[in-house]
Amino acid sequence: MISKEGSAVVANDGTLVTVIPKSKYDDAYKALSKSLFGEWECIEMNDDIVQMINEWNPVEIYPLLEDEYYSEIRRIHEKSKETNSVEELAEQIHSVFAQSFKKEFDKSIEECRLIAEKIINVTK
Repeated sequence: MISKEGSAVVANDGTLVTVIPKSKYDDAYKALSKSLFGEWECIEMNDDIVQMINEWNPVEIYPLLEDEYYSEIRRIHEKSKETNSVEELAEQIHSVFAQSFKKEFDKSIEECRLIAEKIINVTK
């Protein structure tokens, strides 16, 4: 994933592997990444979604790092490109965070619906 702040290497299962700040992400790093991980897909992160999720901070992580929720945001971003339904996206948001954070995630589907609506409004 690439954002204006840098890039993140994410495993196929959505697990965050590492984060590379923009200042360190150059052609040499791209070549190294290719040799370590093989061909990989570049997924453009929607900075608005990153900001919304980070401001929401659904698991209340303090201090919150910019990349704390990148693997969850990637899955949410992909779903947001597939649907115009606030309800579907809300269910995906709830599912993604419940899978990643188990009992630490205690937000309601209604709270997820509010975030889903904001995401749909900025991505469509």
